[in-house]
Amino acid sequence: MIHLCSLNACLLILSNIYTSLMLFFSSSIISPALPCILCEESQLKKKEEKRLRRVKKVVQGRKQCWQVLLWSCSSVEESLI
Repeated sequence: MIHLCSLNACLLILSNIYTSLMLFFSSSIISPALPCILCEESQLKKKEEKRLRRVKKVVQGRKQCWQVLLWSCSSVEESLI
């Protein structure tokens, strides 16, 4: 009976050591990846901001173009009257 108790105690200690090592290595593997994920998110955010700025410029350019067209049409209309 003593041999079984010591064997169980030994197995319990080994499983605790194994669990501790797995937690240590898994956290050390995950934590370096975390900055990469954050870096990718910030890069995606920057790309999206650039795209939105381009879209705003295009929309602004189209508005100005329409304003010029409307102004020229109204000035032509006034000259015809």
